[in-house]
Amino acid sequence: MRRSLNPPSVPRSPFYSQGIEVPPGRTVHVSGQVGIGAAFGLITAAVALAGVGLAFLAAQVSMALAIAVGVVAVLAVLAVAIYQAALSGIYSATLYRYAVSHETPEAFRGADLAQAFLPKRD
Repeated sequence: MRRSLNPPSVPRSPFYSQGIEVPPGRTVHVSGQVGIGAAFGLITAAVALAGVGLAFLAAQVSMALAIAVGVVAVLAVLAVAIYQAALSGIYSATLYRYAVSHETPEAFRGADLAQAFLPKRD
């Protein structure tokens, strides 16, 4: 049976857990990219909605202009997706490096990476 793990400082949610302990043994899957995913989900939605709105307004002037605005909006959404993937990869690599060698990259000095690896409380 799986067991949800949540620190007391984080509000409880019926839909999401900070970590899951999975049998057999004590394998724990820690979440950490929801913050990045949620933030970029909102940014992507805002860029897409702005693109649709601007394309609609451009269509009032010219269909060619609307298509051009639509293409730019699609490229903007792709740029946001690439940026999100890059940041997620950097975050994962940083946590991996910290987990393996306890080294914190220079750009992450001051970040408390140890918080991602605290032992569970029974």
